[in-house]
Amino acid sequence: MANWGERLQRILDKQGIKQKELAEKIEVTPSNVSQLIDNAYSPLQKIEKICEALDIKLWQFFMEDDGESMKDYVPKRDDFRTVLENIIDAIMVNCA
Repeated sequence: MANWGERLQRILDKQGIKQKELAEKIEVTPSNVSQLIDNAYSPLQKIEKICEALDIKLWQFFMEDDGESMKDYVPKRDDFRTVLENIIDAIMVNCA
């Protein structure tokens, strides 16, 4: 699983959204977004706002990136296992 910052940067790149734009949408400074991407802290407190700003569902943030558009992706049954594993991994990393 990619770390928070890598995952967030990939989604921003796919959608053509700049860090400054995301910062405005989630009401933080561009420096805060940069820190998220650099993994200075996890976006657990902001993840819901980030997903809303990027127009993706929360579970989509945790999907493995296979090059498909997150907005158009239709989940398969096995995808939910991957999502849950990725969420658990992310929580464990942030609790360590």
